[in-house]
Amino acid sequence: MPETARAGKTDLQSAYAPPKLKLLGGRDIGMRNSLSLFAILSLAGPTVPALAETPKAEVTEKAQFDRALQMVMSGKPKEAIPLLDAVIAANQARHADPAIQVYCARGPAETLMYMAESAARGRSAVAVGDTWCDALFFKGYALFDLGQREESRRWIERAVAMAPHNAHYKGELAESYKAAREWGKAYALFAETAEDARVYSPDDIKNFDLRRALRGMGFVLIEMGKFDEATAKFEECLKLDPDDQKAKGELRFIEEQKAKKAVS
Repeated sequence: MPETARAGKTDLQSAYAPPKLKLLGGRDIGMRNSLSLFAILSLAGPTVPALAETPKAEVTEKAQFDRALQMVMSGKPKEAIPLLDAVIAANQARHADPAIQVYCARGPAETLMYMAESAARGRSAVAVGDTWCDALFFKGYALFDLGQREESRRWIERAVAMAPHNAHYKGELAESYKAAREWGKAYALFAETAEDARVYSPDDIKNFDLRRALRGMGFVLIEMGKFDEATAKFEECLKLDPDDQKAKGELRFIEEQKAKKAVS
């Protein structure tokens, strides 16, 4: 779901398609950390194919996803869902072996972590491009747009389960708990999102992912009456981007609330 502002408004474009987010899937993740990966996996039993999908295998699904994404962004979520379902079904059929854990990864660091975590559990795993998980994620978004909030969360949770260190997916899940005013769950997820963003988000969106998580933590802290802690989170945002208007707005809100308390 989009990031909610203090006044209750949402910014769909910035929440779901930040500059250079590259949500269109089908990318070659690459294996620049292959030596580290194989050093870790040499200690484990199962073979772990790091990348299984090829561009040819995903051409149809990517085209369907691209059309669905445009429909979602243009306010046609109902029409997008059948296309997203087709992408999800095709990927499920291609990766039907229950013995192999499938992950979606956005880069070498994330791929390495998933392979290492699976090896430590004695499981075989494969890291694929993000078309499958993007389809799960945007089905959740489409359902949210249609007013089906609980069902929406379940689909976003599926995306997070397949990409547990993806800060964008996890941040959206945190937003759903924030919207439901479940402050404890929201804060915990935003905190995890911030750490994932620092370590695993690709460089071109690391700043976006991290600031969004920090703003989410700050928002929750305000609701919990912890103004000083919230201020620290928003100030950290401004260190990352001095022009972060959402962080500036929240800091103004904090000062207004402090002034009201001083008068009362």
